[in-house]
Amino acid sequence: MITTIVNSLGLFVNLISWVIIIRCFLSWLPVDRRNPIVGFIYRFTEPILKPVRIMVSKSPLGEGMPIDFSPIIAFFIIEALYRIVASILLGFA
Repeated sequence: MITTIVNSLGLFVNLISWVIIIRCFLSWLPVDRRNPIVGFIYRFTEPILKPVRIMVSKSPLGEGMPIDFSPIIAFFIIEALYRIVASILLGFA
């Protein structure tokens, strides 16, 4: 039962990661954000990326950076949280 939950959580983390990657690629292309699929991708990822973007912009390293590193940092945070939760849950199994 717990392994099923951990595996499902892992699939969800992979889904989030892929949607963030797709959003990064879309930011390089001239796409219409009013497109329903593009809009969904931005609405799905913004609650994840916005807090990270704010945190980076308030740090001394983030001031005046021309590149948005929030997707990379979000990957690390999501993966770390997943590993922590998975190890806790699997510790109960």
